[in-house]
Amino acid sequence: MRRLLLIAPLTLSLLPAPAGGATKLETHRETASREVTFDGVGCEGRSERTLRLARGAFNVSSSRPELGTQLVSSSTDATAGVVESVTVRGRDVTWTVRGAGEACEPGMEDVDWETEATELRSTFLVRRRVLTRGTVIRRGDAICRSSARKVERIARRFERLDESQFGEAIDVLRDFARAFRGMRRRLSALAIPKERARFFSSFVGGIDRAQERIDAAADAAEELDIREMRRQARRMSFALTLGGRNARRYGFHDCLSGVQL
Repeated sequence: MRRLLLIAPLTLSLLPAPAGGATKLETHRETASREVTFDGVGCEGRSERTLRLARGAFNVSSSRPELGTQLVSSSTDATAGVVESVTVRGRDVTWTVRGAGEACEPGMEDVDWETEATELRSTFLVRRRVLTRGTVIRRGDAICRSSARKVERIARRFERLDESQFGEAIDVLRDFARAFRGMRRRLSALAIPKERARFFSSFVGGIDRAQERIDAAADAAEELDIREMRRQARRMSFALTLGGRNARRYGFHDCLSGVQL
C-alpha cells in the first residue's frame, strides 16, 4: 500500500492563479442533439420538434434526420412518418414530420400514430473566447502546484500510520482520490484553445483515470484483496506517467512532473 501512496510533492511553492489573462476568439465546430418522438393522426397529421443550438451558433452544416427520411412506428416495424421539412431560423432547427406508410393506409384517417425515438442532431459553428495557450500553462501550473501541496499533506498523514491502522489508510486513499478529482475539475474549467488541445485532454484524462484507480484500490482494500490493490496501483502509476508525459507535451512545467509511486 505504501508504494501506492508515496507521492512526492510536485513543488513546494503555492502561487494563486492570475485573475486576468490573454484571450482570443476561436471558431469551433460543435454538435447539438436530443431524442424525440413525433406523433400525429392519419396521413395528413403533422408533428414538429425543435432543437435549440448554442448561443451564437451560425453556419449549420448538417442536420439529421435528413429531408425525406422515413421514421419507424413506435409499436410496429412499419413506417409511420416521413421528414417533410427541415428549417433553420436563428438558433432553432425545426423538423416537420408528416404521417406516412401505415398511417396512410385505408381506414387509418383518424388513427393516432407515433414514431420510435429519433435523434435530432445538428452541426454548426460558434465563436468562443478562449485563453491563449501561454495563459493556460500559467494557470494550469499554478493549479498543479496548489494540488501538489494538498497531496503532500495527505502523504504525510499516511506516513504517520502503522500497520494496525488499516481503516485510516483506506480513508487516506479516498482523500488522495478527492485531491486528484479537485485538480481535474479546476483544470477542466480552463477555456483552452485548439492549439495542442489533444495533449491537454490526454493529460486531464490521465488524472481522471488515476483517481478512478485510487478509488478502486480503496474498494479492494475494504475487501482485503491485496492482489487487486496492487493491480490498481500499477494502473494508477501508468495513468499518471502517461498524464505527465502529455502535460509536458502541452507545455506545463509543474503538472505531474515530480510524481513518484
